[in-house]
Amino acid sequence: MSGNDPQQALAMPIFSHEQACVFYDRFGSRQDWQRFYEDRAIADLIAHLSLESAQTVLEFGCGTGRLAEMLLERELPSTAHYVGVDVSATMVARAQIRLTAGEITLDLEADSFDRFLST
Repeated sequence: MSGNDPQQALAMPIFSHEQACVFYDRFGSRQDWQRFYEDRAIADLIAHLSLESAQTVLEFGCGTGRLAEMLLERELPSTAHYVGVDVSATMVARAQIRLTAGEITLDLEADSFDRFLST
């Protein structure tokens, strides 16, 4: 491929599970600094989720728990259950610190979620 090939310019590296863990564990401490360009997209996502009736939400790639905190505080009914998963132990630890008021569980029964998010 030539240096001017648009397909080559858009190509993203493919990480193995282990490589993704290492990358996000290292990146975890800086994750929330991205809000300057994420906030507009997050607001648009929230506007289209119809969360007022959601009772069970699964977020795949929960990162530091910033979105979970926002949804639990402002958008979801007080009775809603929120489960966040992430490949990075660093991200999960940061989410747990941020969301200490809630119970942290992993209940993935079939048909147990009415909303699914992945940012």
